[in-house]
Amino acid sequence: MAFLPDGDMLMTERPGRLRVVRRGRLLPEAVAGVPPVRAGGQGGRLDVAVHPRFAENRLIYLSYAHGHRTRVASALVPAASAVPSASEYIARSTTI
Repeated sequence: MAFLPDGDMLMTERPGRLRVVRRGRLLPEAVAGVPPVRAGGQGGRLDVAVHPRFAENRLIYLSYAHGHRTRVASALVPAASAVPSASEYIARSTTI
């Protein structure tokens, strides 16, 4: 999990969902548009981190299982929204 400057908490779920907790309540819908994951064995959505200069660049990072490898994706969170949505999600993935 990771916290945004406005207090929202981003939380990953193993099957691949990225969720938002706002003011102590889990929002009903998962964030749309995140990369698919392999959720078998020890795989799945692994972690989320907020860039240290999030207020300037609005970037978050997601790690996840893709096949038998781990990938890291960066996502741009639009200024008008607290979390990325399907049409606003911009991801670049790197296999490590």
